[in-house]
Amino acid sequence: MDPFEEVASKEMPIGSNPAQKSKDGSSIAKATLIVMAGTLGSRIFGFIREVFMAAYFATGLAADAYRVAYAIPNLLLQLFGSAAIGSAFIPVITKYLTDKDNENFNLVASSAANALFLIFSFFMLIGFLLAPWVTKLMAPGFLADPKKFELTVVMTRIMVPTILFLGLAGFAMGMLHSFDRFAAPAFAPIFFNIAVILSIIFLTPRIGPLSLALGAISGGLLQLLFQLPSLRRIGWKHSFVLRLNHPGVREISKLIIPIVFSLASIEVNVFIDTRFTSILKTGSVASLHYALRLWYLPMGLFAVAISTVLFPLFSRQAAKNDIDGLKESLSLGLRLVFLVMIPTTFFIFALAKPIV
Repeated sequence: MDPFEEVASKEMPIGSNPAQKSKDGSSIAKATLIVMAGTLGSRIFGFIREVFMAAYFATGLAADAYRVAYAIPNLLLQLFGSAAIGSAFIPVITKYLTDKDNENFNLVASSAANALFLIFSFFMLIGFLLAPWVTKLMAPGFLADPKKFELTVVMTRIMVPTILFLGLAGFAMGMLHSFDRFAAPAFAPIFFNIAVILSIIFLTPRIGPLSLALGAISGGLLQLLFQLPSLRRIGWKHSFVLRLNHPGVREISKLIIPIVFSLASIEVNVFIDTRFTSILKTGSVASLHYALRLWYLPMGLFAVAISTVLFPLFSRQAAKNDIDGLKESLSLGLRLVFLVMIPTTFFIFALAKPIV
């Protein structure tokens, strides 16, 4: 149970978040453990997902096709998804929460949610219509194998709804993090992996590798739905408004641009790697992405967990102009990350073969 969900059983007025009153080292540690537990659960089920994928599809044609097909919506989600939304959204929303400005909070949150719905819906349409051309761009080597190319295009078109589902799930995550509600966002990704696993087991005998695409769609929807009860409990009242000229909405738009460019540096590397491995022998793309899954494990388990908990705290301290507290919290976060990630780096480098 999230240590900050003392009032989870009843609606709480916006701005009265008990976690905002104080947050000592003990509560930070508890919240970090909650996020780490959820991330660990997600990684464990993600590992099981990879095991089932390897058992059913190994590093063959279907595995390569799925990796490229999922990379296309995943690229958009990484650039405009939970990390970007949260990083741009939380500081703005935190100001209204700190001032207990319920009217502007609801207006900005609803406008942001509605704008994201339209943006992700547009990406869905573009992804569906341009799937063949995007596949050529992502994996030009697939053109030499028409069967693999066509399967990738079909999978891409089936999976485009994940852009909307996981994009809105990222918005829900940012909202909940603003209220220091970490449990639901941390455990929600587990349902994505469970959906893919069950789809592989029960649908593969009937529809073949398309089971992977259907599993991704259902997993994205479950990841969103799992967070909705927590959204209701924080007291947010969604309305169908779109005030793009509101100062808060404009500030979110301004903040998200440099964040997207920062995230793009990582995703461009993955894109280039995928493009080059697509011209190598069958299984190269799958092997690359199996390795990336192992690389992401300590990142998500430790570094992301720590930053997830501390970022809302940074935002509140900045909103209150508590520079000394912000420096102290930032120093704590950096020390925690270095403490874990430096030895983990050497550990993975030295034991890469037995780990694989």
